[in-house]
Amino acid sequence: MRRHVRAVAAQWLVPLAGDTAAVVTAILIGDRAGLDEAVTRRLQVAGTFHVIAISGGNVAILTALCLFIFRLFFRRDQIPVWLTLVIVVGYGLVVGRDASVIRAVIAATLYLGLRLTGLVPRPTHVLALTALISVVADPLVVLDVGAWLSFGATLGPISILPRLMGDAPPGPHRNWVMALRLVKGLFLATVAAEIVILPVAASVFMRVGVAGLLLNFVAIPAMVLAQLSGLLLVVLGSWPWLHGPASALALTAHNATWALTGSAGLVDLVPWMSWRMPPPPVVLTMGYYAMVMLALAWHGRRWVKRGAVGVALACACLIVTAPWAPWQRPAPGWVRVTMIDVGQGEAIVVQFASGHVLLVDAGGSAGTFDVGGRVVTPALWALGVRKINWLAVTHADVDHVGGATRVAGDMPPLEIWEGVPVPAHPLMGDPRRVAQTNGAAWRRLQTGHQVELDNAVIDVLHPPIPDWERRNVRNDDSVVLRLRVGLVEVLLTGDAGPEFELPFTPGESSPPIRLLKLGHHGSRTSTGEQFLDAYAPTVALVSAGQDNLFGHPSLVVLERLARRGIDVFRADRDGAVVIETDGREAHVRTVTGRSLVVTTVSPAARRPPSLR
Repeated sequence: MRRHVRAVAAQWLVPLAGDTAAVVTAILIGDRAGLDEAVTRRLQVAGTFHVIAISGGNVAILTALCLFIFRLFFRRDQIPVWLTLVIVVGYGLVVGRDASVIRAVIAATLYLGLRLTGLVPRPTHVLALTALISVVADPLVVLDVGAWLSFGATLGPISILPRLMGDAPPGPHRNWVMALRLVKGLFLATVAAEIVILPVAASVFMRVGVAGLLLNFVAIPAMVLAQLSGLLLVVLGSWPWLHGPASALALTAHNATWALTGSAGLVDLVPWMSWRMPPPPVVLTMGYYAMVMLALAWHGRRWVKRGAVGVALACACLIVTAPWAPWQRPAPGWVRVTMIDVGQGEAIVVQFASGHVLLVDAGGSAGTFDVGGRVVTPALWALGVRKINWLAVTHADVDHVGGATRVAGDMPPLEIWEGVPVPAHPLMGDPRRVAQTNGAAWRRLQTGHQVELDNAVIDVLHPPIPDWERRNVRNDDSVVLRLRVGLVEVLLTGDAGPEFELPFTPGESSPPIRLLKLGHHGSRTSTGEQFLDAYAPTVALVSAGQDNLFGHPSLVVLERLARRGIDVFRADRDGAVVIETDGREAHVRTVTGRSLVVTTVSPAARRPPSLR
């Protein structure tokens, strides 16, 4: 059956549009393999991806459609219920073992089975029994985010919607009243679902918005139309003498899909309707749900219910605005440098006492995991960062620039810096487009550039002006930045190697407390003997992934550091590493609990600049 659905989609829908075939196939059998990543991303941002993620809605539509059709031919209620039950169970077997479909089929089976006994169960009872069966079958379902969203999106409309809708007022214009109630019901059903799943979406997806409240007026009817026309096309599309009706159904499915995916473009036109945000504290989430439950369950004095609603609204406002984020900023007068743990990659954020923020690289990977959106942006939020002034890309390797596009979209920087350009390299195209869209300045750094702030100076030590246009990315072209704060200096070397290290001299103005971020994740091609002797760092930082395939950091480099008594902090073992300084001393700490305070009187800082 699944093969037949794909064949019909390929025959009738692919000639109209590949996206149409992919969307209809996803809606009918849950096969989202053919969906374009851009379409998926657009629907997720718009908040309407749920309409193509096959779930309870699809099963409910199928159930209602079968009951309606069979009742046209059979007067007795049991025969349509039996036939619908067989089709729904068969549909569940065809679609596969997707958890959301299984839960929906269980709910439909419970409802139809009770109807066969002459009972008309309440929706909340069916939902509760479905939840109980799901937990008994698999206790780990209580940790499944998909289950939270499925049950929450169902619980909202069936428990909150009736209270919001009220009774239909009598009147002579009953058809108009029913039409208006239908529109009102669709809007309030979306509101009711959002009330229940708001903290979950904020905590898990770190995105909230109001676009779905409007887009569901298009997305849900379009999904229903695409599903119905798709189902009929699957039945009629294989009969040659029904070519005319099949063509009409294919065109209907195509137009419905176009409306569904095209409506998500509203977020591109009005981006403020959907925004990223830090996950809320657990206490705030628990308080929100407690107030919602109290407002629904309380039957005593009205002021208690109204108070619960007011507190829930206040909690919702706190969840969507996250006013607590600035509390995590460095203390006044201090500068914080954080090496974020992005696995086998690199991302370092500098928070200045003036409030400016510099992000040096944004991690990335060759796979599909979104390091920028799922790791770097949340880490910035946790550090109290709400906007970025400068985003520096040391060079265009994927483990340095792969997450830059997403981070720049979440927190549009005022400027994006690059070193030696590689015009033909595809990974720099997306950050450049984001810069153009957001009006960010694009600047090219080279040796000698400098940025001065209140108590800090950023010097660009590398690269020099290139002699030829690069066709490929080179590690030795990495941007090298030196951050100086009073008596403390942090050297960020990217993946730079011998071309930077061999001619390097610290200079007479180099302060006594020096912290070095090892080049190329601690590879043996960087951090040479001569460079270590010339720079004499106090602390070494290594940004590398746990058990990475490259063997970073190299044992040779670690031995060089050990011989010189240099303290080493590694992301693969220590997690994120935080350095805070007021210009007189440097405090180093990690998420695993390691800590170190370096001052000008400590043995490490008084070590002579050359050890042979």
